[in-house]
Amino acid sequence: MIFSVSDGHELVQVPRLIEVANVNRAPRIVLNPQFPQTVRVGETFNLLATVSDPDLEVLSVTLDGAPEDSTFNATTGRFVFTPTLEN
Repeated sequence: MIFSVSDGHELVQVPRLIEVANVNRAPRIVLNPQFPQTVRVGETFNLLATVSDPDLEVLSVTLDGAPEDSTFNATTGRFVFTPTLEN
């Protein structure tokens, strides 16, 4: 881009280049508690997935492969599971 200024008699132009760095940095996820975890039958296991994006982009959080009777709230990042003998 070129910045220009003129007084009607003289023209001064200053070219400048803008460099954009760190384009689309990877999002981050922190699991609390950390893995691996041992949970006894009948005990409730709670996990919180905290996600962030250094570029402040909107994130989509999903969980695949979870036990059928577990719950995961993608908005809060809360995973809850109470194992049974059938798990």
